[in-house]
Amino acid sequence: MDEDQCARRNVQKYLKIVDPDYYEFEAHIFFDDAFETNEFSELVVNRFVRQLLDVIDIAAGAVHQTIIRIKAPKVCCTPYGGRMVWTLPGKNKLTVHLKNRQKIRVRKRWSQVMYMYYLLGYRLMEKIDDPKKKEIIAENTYILTLDGDVDFKPSAVHLLIDLMKKNRRLGAACGRMHPRGKGPMVWYQKFEYAIGHWFQKATEHMIGCVLCAPGCFSLFRSAALMDDNVLRKYATRAEAAKEYIQYDQGEDRWLCTLLLQRGYRVEYCAASDALTYAPEGFNEFFNQRRRWIPSTVANIIDLLADYRNVIKLNDSISIWYISYQFSMLVSNILGPGTIFLMVIGAVNISFNTETYVSFTVVFIPVALFTVVCLTCDTEAQLRLAQITGALFALLMMAVIVGTAVQIQKDGIYSPHAVFLLAVIARSGSRSLKRTSRLQDCCRISENQPVFEEELIDEDFDVQSLYSNEDSGKNVEFWMDDIHVRSSQREQLDVDEENFWKDLRAKYLFPLNQDPKHQARVAAELIELRNQISFGFIMVNALFVLIVFLLQIKKDCLYIEWPIGPMINHTVIPCHSDIKDPVWVVSRLQLEPIGLVFLTFFMTLLLLQFIAMLMHRFTTLAHIIASTEIFCFQKPESKLTDDELMTTNAVEIAKELQAIRGVDEDAILLADETTGGRSIGRRRVVKKLESCRQSMMKKRTETLDAAFKKRFFALTSEINETEQLNGVIKFKNQRQLTLRRSTIRALEQRRNSLFNQLDVESDKMIGIHRGPSKRCLDRIYCRTDNKAQSGVQIEKDSTSSESNSDEASASTSKIPLNSALSISEKSTSIRILNSKQKNATNNSITDFHL
Repeated sequence: MDEDQCARRNVQKYLKIVDPDYYEFEAHIFFDDAFETNEFSELVVNRFVRQLLDVIDIAAGAVHQTIIRIKAPKVCCTPYGGRMVWTLPGKNKLTVHLKNRQKIRVRKRWSQVMYMYYLLGYRLMEKIDDPKKKEIIAENTYILTLDGDVDFKPSAVHLLIDLMKKNRRLGAACGRMHPRGKGPMVWYQKFEYAIGHWFQKATEHMIGCVLCAPGCFSLFRSAALMDDNVLRKYATRAEAAKEYIQYDQGEDRWLCTLLLQRGYRVEYCAASDALTYAPEGFNEFFNQRRRWIPSTVANIIDLLADYRNVIKLNDSISIWYISYQFSMLVSNILGPGTIFLMVIGAVNISFNTETYVSFTVVFIPVALFTVVCLTCDTEAQLRLAQITGALFALLMMAVIVGTAVQIQKDGIYSPHAVFLLAVIARSGSRSLKRTSRLQDCCRISENQPVFEEELIDEDFDVQSLYSNEDSGKNVEFWMDDIHVRSSQREQLDVDEENFWKDLRAKYLFPLNQDPKHQARVAAELIELRNQISFGFIMVNALFVLIVFLLQIKKDCLYIEWPIGPMINHTVIPCHSDIKDPVWVVSRLQLEPIGLVFLTFFMTLLLLQFIAMLMHRFTTLAHIIASTEIFCFQKPESKLTDDELMTTNAVEIAKELQAIRGVDEDAILLADETTGGRSIGRRRVVKKLESCRQSMMKKRTETLDAAFKKRFFALTSEINETEQLNGVIKFKNQRQLTLRRSTIRALEQRRNSLFNQLDVESDKMIGIHRGPSKRCLDRIYCRTDNKAQSGVQIEKDSTSSESNSDEASASTSKIPLNSALSISEKSTSIRILNSKQKNATNNSITDFHL
């Protein structure tokens, strides 16, 4: 993102080409519980922050494919802990917020409240006075929420922004997540993610709107977040047991529910791809789903309970969409019972056992697992879940065999194969697949506390890791840590400090431990769990019992399956008195409840399939709208140089601003201008000399500086280039490969934009040099004899007679290069003043500054 934004900025700044997709951004990272105490009870940053400090240069080098060192961050103490600010190579800011759990609440939801109130409440509302300007900025400001392990490209973000530009009532947009990792659990999740996106998200997008934009990769509109009862309600503290589940276990889904209740739409873009790491272990996967499922059910029930108000305020939600969500909720609740019956039938057919025996074999592990989940601790639950999962994996193989046998017995038109496909489609109905593991940084503990304890700990601080009585010296000791010691220290702005203090006091102040309150909440959570579990078990038990009894009494109560009848032709012997043959037609006999639910599941599957096709068409239209099709555009041979450069302006800027090789290019250019020394005759010696000079010379570490070096050194002269197959590769720029027509267009545009300023400045100095030569002299701090005399003349003419001796004395005390650099700076300032008096182009003035 930093590289892409800088390229678009350079296109507008230097090439004067308007980029319709231009944007500005800043990144923020939040560390929960970022501090720990050392052996001397002093507050220091934890190992995760230290790891970030160690790998940030490595990460930048991996992105830019060269050795690069980012300038040490600016650090300061804040009311919530501390803050570190880096300036990335593209001159964008990376801010890392270090949260101290003794000063502010931790967990993801409170971190989201922090940056939303900071970016939208302080940076936007308090810093800007004009109401109209506030409204315009809020409509065009977006927050991209990410997990630490997500990889994406800038093009994926542009696709999400396209949806935002298309509909002003769009509050959030999410892309498609692709899990990555190794192992059978990841393979299963890849299938589950695909089914969830293909069927459920696409269906929700087409017939209504998506219920959840996962926080791992979603774009939110700032104006929507600042609406009434969205951000304010999102910062509500959980009090009741249901609120702990809805607010703290599924914060992404709850935020989207608030947006839907305020009339905003949430959409899904299948063309916007992002990669995330999925849980590779069974325990981690089990704990992840144990958090997601209750929060999903709670938010859907909350939306359905308020369906009248939602339909009234939200134009994208109708009664038919509410009916679809209610049907999906029923299918999710009855899903375990349906699979239970299917496994019973498969065991009965595959092993030729009695129906009661099959029922008992399947019922025992299910009942045992239910009892363990209600009575035992987390470790016992996970062990039994692994055993039960392995057992049912074997039984599912029996399901496949039993289904094949039943199809062969009843015919190809029997509902068994269709029923199996419906169950597979239903298994992908949950689509908010958000991972919670950071690769090589942190892992979710495989031994998490039990469910009710985990919910309580979301808001209530556990026993502190360090003393509550920290002196002022102890609080700021982390800034003297060896990992942060080299950073530049700064003081927090007074207004910003007051803002954090007010925000912390109102919403984010750490909650004191109240044993009575904790005991009450724990009792409410246990009671809620028992009630929900009892209702869930009773509904599935009634469903299983009714269908099971109807299967036993199928000879008395049944419905004939009209498709695929079995026809038997009976042949009559010759000596028989009956002359006509006997035709016997038999049909499949299905129990009424089973047929109703089979029809129900098939209807949902058919609806999702049709919606998927429609969403694929809209995705295709979106991709075509942002793609230039070769058959509808002018051939490259008929394009002018300016048109060719304008079409590929961003790609050209990315190539010109590449840091890799820019310093080596400068060294080679210096070697060529010396007339070919003898040291350059031997390749090995020349390479050693280049390495020595590169170590002594200050390296280019910003994309803007690399762009200027290459941009003002461009030339289309044949004697300085090598032409091969229509492509020009510069001798002094090994990493830059552009077509000659592109080079010519860039050179013409550069000369037309910057030539006027250079001509006027040359008249002031008394010399006449080309724009490329002058810019190169300023960049490399070199000049010829004429330039030296010209600069000295300007310096003498601009200084007063009374200070001429002091100026010459001070100049003689410093090296020649430094004196020339100072003179050139003073010359540029005078040019600036002259240009301001003449009211000329401000953009050229900005270039000189």
